[in-house]
Amino acid sequence: CDTSEDFLLTLDRFVVAVRDAGIRKVAIDLRRNPGGDASAPLAVMRAFDAHPALGFGVEIRVSQTLLETMPMFAPAAIAPAFESVGAPPPATDAERYQVPAPLVLGMVQSRLGERPFETASGRALYLLTGGATFSSAALFAVLVRDNSLGQLVGEPIGNSASFNGSELILPVPGMPHELHLSSAHLTRPDLLAGGSPTVLPDVLAPSTPRLIVQQGDPALDFVRHTPVPAP
Repeated sequence: CDTSEDFLLTLDRFVVAVRDAGIRKVAIDLRRNPGGDASAPLAVMRAFDAHPALGFGVEIRVSQTLLETMPMFAPAAIAPAFESVGAPPPATDAERYQVPAPLVLGMVQSRLGERPFETASGRALYLLTGGATFSSAALFAVLVRDNSLGQLVGEPIGNSASFNGSELILPVPGMPHELHLSSAHLTRPDLLAGGSPTVLPDVLAPSTPRLIVQQGDPALDFVRHTPVPAP
């Protein structure tokens, strides 16, 4: 997903329906979600009054291609943002630099603008995860896990807890293919949790071959049958 106005209006309608129906549990299915705009998870969390205190730190790898396609990440261009939070800016000739986690969180949140959101607070948030949960969907899962904002249910995610992102897309001359080259490394919010090749769910609910044949969904069944949290 990206945070287009259509996405945000759909989110508003969903939140209003949850609120009007008095639904106490909300499940977001990320099991076959390859990612998208990093601000989409923050939009969903804001809608359900779940505000992460810890965000991802990002190491930027400076290249000529990055400067041409994402000039806002040039050391000189991003320096005022560093200074606004009292952090020393990167050197103008830096080949790599680290963007502090609070600044990253603020920059991503700023993409949502000043638009008012429909909100539904006090809901229990569940993210359904699996091996095809990647990129910004994995970021969503890690933000929820490391900030204790909900439960992960299903199977381990396909990404590591800290991973490469912000892809540059380069054409391959003479071939109908593209090269996707990462320009940043994202470090998980909870530094004490350390690196991990995946993130395990709070509730392991795998889809076995038998259940797939029977069209069963153990992850969603867990959410359905777990006790409704108190208001």
